[in-house]
Amino acid sequence: MALEEKINAGRFVVLGEFEPPKGNDFASYLKHANQVRGRLDAFMVPEMASAVLKASSLGACALPQREGIETVFRPAAGTEIDWRFRRTCWRQAALG
Repeated sequence: MALEEKINAGRFVVLGEFEPPKGNDFASYLKHANQVRGRLDAFMVPEMASAVLKASSLGACALPQREGIETVFRPAAGTEIDWRFRRTCWRQAALG
């Protein structure tokens, strides 16, 4: 059952949180995401979680979804100004 279906049915869901990797090597990130497959309903990927240069949070959501792992993109609306937030949402919509 997909995350949205579980939430709509009023079921309890378990979420984890994975931060995007530093740099652009997603191999370890995807390895860890696959290790929690079946234990979590989805994992959230925060945007701008710290002042460290990291890979795109949106990309960090898209790659596991291609492997069938549900993710939740969590924009940092408190730190982004409105136009940046909209641009991020447009990019997310473009990835499906």
